[in-house]
Amino acid sequence: MAEGRSGAKLVLGPDGEPVIRCAPQTRNLAAEPTRFYAEGATLFIPGPGVVNGYARVTVRPVQGRVSALELDVPAGFTVGEVGQGPVGTWRFDQASGRLRVAVEPAQAAAFNFRIEF
Repeated sequence: MAEGRSGAKLVLGPDGEPVIRCAPQTRNLAAEPTRFYAEGATLFIPGPGVVNGYARVTVRPVQGRVSALELDVPAGFTVGEVGQGPVGTWRFDQASGRLRVAVEPAQAAAFNFRIEF
């Protein structure tokens, strides 16, 4: 076989009827590097002296599994709750404006969750 190519040699004998079966190699999602697309939609609801905000984050993995996310939160906002999806523990660091979300269980299919400001 040529370098960098796959292939096989097949020798058929004269006995019986030959049967050839080909099966693709199964994917190992845990071994693949994680790649995904993320979209966000935000809604702000003004109230007397307070503005409540909600963000829905939709994540579409294209390779591997998503097990954790880090999001930048705009200055001046505080995260009150993260949920309504495959969300485990989460931590918001006010000083850096970073929200770290554990995705439990790790996801290989599209999912979404909600952030409350």
